[in-house]
Amino acid sequence: MKKCAIGLLNFLLISACASNDSLIKTPNQDQDLGYFADATKCSAAAMRHETILLPSPTLAGSIDIPMGYDADKFQSCMTYAGRPVDRGDSRLYFQVSEDCLSAARKAEHADLEYADCIKRSPLNVEVIDKE
Repeated sequence: MKKCAIGLLNFLLISACASNDSLIKTPNQDQDLGYFADATKCSAAAMRHETILLPSPTLAGSIDIPMGYDADKFQSCMTYAGRPVDRGDSRLYFQVSEDCLSAARKAEHADLEYADCIKRSPLNVEVIDKE
């Protein structure tokens, strides 16, 4: 009887350790999933482009030239994605986000690294709970 109880206890411990760390998952990990991807997409969407038509008779077409970023568009995109945003200066928010994106690109867990970087920043991010 003791061997059966010890075997059952070992099985429970091993299965708990082998599961996808659900016992040690913090509540913020779920809400940080996709944070890096959303910031990357919004950063790309905030890029302003200028299209220049080529007047050459041999090359008909146009060239798309990046002209900078629209910080307000980035902030609106992040709000639409349901991410916490800074309600202050949108240019500062965009710059901090770009710095955090470049730091998180090299990280193993980019979502968590990006979220931690934003939380450590001097921004006053407004966290909106879904409940």
